[in-house]
Amino acid sequence: MKKIFVLLVVSLLASFASALQKNVASQKIGVYAHDTSADTPKTGDAGNITAYIWQDWTSGAASNDTNPTELDSTNAPGIYVFDVQQGETNADVVCLYAKSSTGNIQLDVVIVHTTPPNFPDTALSTLTASDNIGINWGDVSNPTTSVGLSNTTIGTATVTGTVNALANNVITTASINDGAITDAKVANDVQVDVVTIETGDATDAINTEADNAVVTYKLDHLVYAADGDDPADNSIMAMLAATGGDWSTFVKGDDSLQAQRDRGDAGWITADVSGLSTHDAAAVKTAIEAGGSTLAQILADSGELQTNQGNWLTATSVDLEDDAITAAKITDAAWHELIELLFDFDATATYATANAGSMVKQLGSNATVTIPPRIE
Repeated sequence: MKKIFVLLVVSLLASFASALQKNVASQKIGVYAHDTSADTPKTGDAGNITAYIWQDWTSGAASNDTNPTELDSTNAPGIYVFDVQQGETNADVVCLYAKSSTGNIQLDVVIVHTTPPNFPDTALSTLTASDNIGINWGDVSNPTTSVGLSNTTIGTATVTGTVNALANNVITTASINDGAITDAKVANDVQVDVVTIETGDATDAINTEADNAVVTYKLDHLVYAADGDDPADNSIMAMLAATGGDWSTFVKGDDSLQAQRDRGDAGWITADVSGLSTHDAAAVKTAIEAGGSTLAQILADSGELQTNQGNWLTATSVDLEDDAITAAKITDAAWHELIELLFDFDATATYATANAGSMVKQLGSNATVTIPPRIE
């Protein structure tokens, strides 16, 4: 009876001797095998031992480690160790029930309440500033109280709650890694609260940068600052203002739009238009036709000339009809007139009225008369 009581106490102690971290890989669970016939630890029985695992008291499943490994048959007889996969520890309570196909072998039932991942084995009262406490953020849902995260480094966790405020200089250029914020990582429905931004310093910084850029590229000279000689030669503004594209040659008093308008106004107002016709188009047509011509006749005559001569602007000669005037005809007419004058007479003509040097005067004065040859 005494032996049975001792065995029961040992079994109860062994049942709660193991500790597991929740949802963490590479962990182990040890069991004790006792030979009830010999009342001794059972060694060399690893191949006959199997186990089932229950998670949070749901239906059990065979352990992924088919048979355990005997720890040390000499120094730790009867102790066998199962390798537990990460998924087998993803529960608040893990129960491992082992059994042996060998007769009269009793194995412990191991019931473990898991701890948070990476939770230190030391008591919290002994933690120092250099110790780390890990929190599985996947297990933190709908907290009823605020969790202080001062001086806490958050690794790959996803924060689904509301962050009330960030301390000054928490987010800096140095603290954001390249690629930490990309278009793909920002949700499509993210919106910017313009009102909130405008109440802070963000718009002041944006305005300052915009003002600096305007001044740098001298866009303020369009309406705000005096221009001086800032527009670069051959820039669009310079070419619009000056023929040679040199802004320095632009003279406001001569070249500005108002200066050109003023000169035009002065010319138009003081111009003498008294000699200009006041007829409108209909009156001009009436005046032309009153002289015996019509616009249709003029157009027909000009069209005929244009047809006969070709383009007058580019013509190098004029084609005449068969009875047109030629140089030979002009010469013949001149000789004919001269002969008429010699052999015909004018009753009113006298020697005294003849021009000096004329053939009449020369014949009358018995001077030598030179008759010019006929031009053929």
